[in-house]
Amino acid sequence: VIPGTPASANVDPRAAQLAEEAQKGLKVNRIKAEQQAEEALKLDPEQPVARSVLADILEGKAKSSLENGWFGKAIEAASRAIQLDATCKEPYFLLGLAYHELGRKPEAKAALAEYVKRCPSCGFNSNYAQSILKGL
Repeated sequence: VIPGTPASANVDPRAAQLAEEAQKGLKVNRIKAEQQAEEALKLDPEQPVARSVLADILEGKAKSSLENGWFGKAIEAASRAIQLDATCKEPYFLLGLAYHELGRKPEAKAALAEYVKRCPSCGFNSNYAQSILKGL
C-alpha cells in the first residue's frame, strides 16, 4: 500500500478476475477453483469473492475429512473457512464435531454453541449440536 493512497487504489485487478474465474469454475473443477481463489488472495487478501469461494471449498474439505475420521484436517479446514467468511454457519458445526471426536470438550462446546447461535433451527444439525452440548 502506498502511503496516502486509498487501499482500494492498490488492489490488483487480476485478483478480482481470478476470483470470478474461481467462482464460475467451482462446480466444474474445485481443485482449479481453489488454486485460483488462493492466487487471488495472494494478490488481494480481502478479495470477497475469493474468500467466499475458498471458504465454501474448505467447508467441503472439513466435511469430507470429518467423515473419514481425519479430525485434525477437519479442524484445519473448518477453522480457515471461518476465518475467511465471517457469515458462515456450517463450519462451526463441523469444527465442533471434530473437537468432540477428539475429546476436546471446551473447544467443541464453543464451536457448537456458536453454530446453534447462528443457526438455531437448521434441522438435524442444530438438533444434533444441541444434544451434544447438553452432554458437555
